[in-house]
Amino acid sequence: MIINGKEITAKPIDFNSAIELSDLGGDIYSFGTKPLAVLRAYLAYCAGIDAEAAGREIESHIVGGGDLSDLSAAFMKACDDSAFFKAMIAKAKAADKKQTKNT
Repeated sequence: MIINGKEITAKPIDFNSAIELSDLGGDIYSFGTKPLAVLRAYLAYCAGIDAEAAGREIESHIVGGGDLSDLSAAFMKACDDSAFFKAMIAKAKAADKKQTKNT
């Protein structure tokens, strides 16, 4: 992905990175309600910078005419490719289904 003219390599998401993303202020399960926080955390994780620096990079990128499509696509692909993320979603759906069935 390219942010501010810099090529940043997208990283995969596994158990440890999900915790790191949360520590950086972006819970991967809240992408639907807090997408900017998740994207900022994902950029910080991929670029090896803190969340504040990632926020400044994103802001500068947007002000300079860029958009979040590359970053968003990289994050979505990392989620789609993540065995951990898929397993967690499947477990959450199964629990939802069980809870709905019991009510």
